[in-house]
Amino acid sequence: MRSFEGRSAPGTWFTRVVLNAALMIRRRRKSTHIEFVTESLSGDGFSKIARIADTKPNPEKQYAATETFEFAQALIDGLSPGLRQAFTMAYLDENCAKEAGAKLDVNITAFKSRLFRARKELVDQARTVVNVRSVSR
Repeated sequence: MRSFEGRSAPGTWFTRVVLNAALMIRRRRKSTHIEFVTESLSGDGFSKIARIADTKPNPEKQYAATETFEFAQALIDGLSPGLRQAFTMAYLDENCAKEAGAKLDVNITAFKSRLFRARKELVDQARTVVNVRSVSR
């Protein structure tokens, strides 16, 4: 902090100090060494290329993501139309409260109230569904 001269905001100055330190560390590192893999078999009968992990999500992760999306969509569909519209405008369409309120022809406070009630109702519905599922198993 002794080198801070006050020509910029302290947060901006500190961010730049950290960024410069990270760049210096990165420059000091040696360049990475690339080794080409041949199709020779190793001692256990598998080639080195066969051991490279697939970057695509596995079927279980894909199914879990689909199931989570469907669960969230079902909860959103269960909201009343006004709350659902406020929630989708804020989180799915990514409108700010001012824009969404203007589109719905309500003031910002009313829009934020709808959004709060929608989130609360979604959490309550999710807890109910999860509790029912855990009890029935």
